[in-house]
Amino acid sequence: MHSQREFAVYFAATLIIIILSILFSNYAAHHKHWYFLPEAAGYTMKRRFFFDNITAIVTYAVAGTTISSFVVGVIVYIAGYAGASLKMTLAESLSFGALISATDTVSVLAIFQELRVEPTLFYLVFGESSLNDAVAIVLFASFSKFIGNSFTASAIPLAILDFTFIFVGSTLVGIVFGMLSALLFKHYNFKGCLYQEIAVYIMFTYLPFAVCTVVDLSGVVAILFTGISMKHYTC
Repeated sequence: MHSQREFAVYFAATLIIIILSILFSNYAAHHKHWYFLPEAAGYTMKRRFFFDNITAIVTYAVAGTTISSFVVGVIVYIAGYAGASLKMTLAESLSFGALISATDTVSVLAIFQELRVEPTLFYLVFGESSLNDAVAIVLFASFSKFIGNSFTASAIPLAILDFTFIFVGSTLVGIVFGMLSALLFKHYNFKGCLYQEIAVYIMFTYLPFAVCTVVDLSGVVAILFTGISMKHYTC
């Protein structure tokens, strides 16, 4: 009796999931402008303006977010020891600093579009906001590894090295998968089967996330650069 009840629960749950999937797919099929985030940020950007200003964008995103994380973290750490706020360890303070250093400039970009500002200014802000989330996530992952362990100022270079390894490694994984998709779509003929082509294309955008999760890298960084490289080489 227990096994029958358990089977009935699983069977009912499966049917509900299938029904919801059908309803959602039917709804999505009749509505335009659907994007698969977060790689859509990299895929939909106009790459000429982005890469023309890549040095400034990377400087603002990487250096700016890193400096902000350390400044906020140190202030929180000192304030805690001074009794002005909750007392936290250095690792916890820096993790908190990284957590709140990412900025979302959606409202600013919307105003820029209304005002039709110069593309350079728009893509400086857009590019920095696209990358700073990834930088903040990697910084948070690097600092949070030291929570519960001994973490002093001498361990900061190790955290920076860990951040560099994760960010560069995740970027390379994303670019490699973007190149592989370009190679596949160039040499393989799907013979007009649009659904298979779309399915393979979508799976290539999310494979880097799974790979990075397995090897302890950042999937967010990987799929951002997968979207950029797929837009540049696959289309």
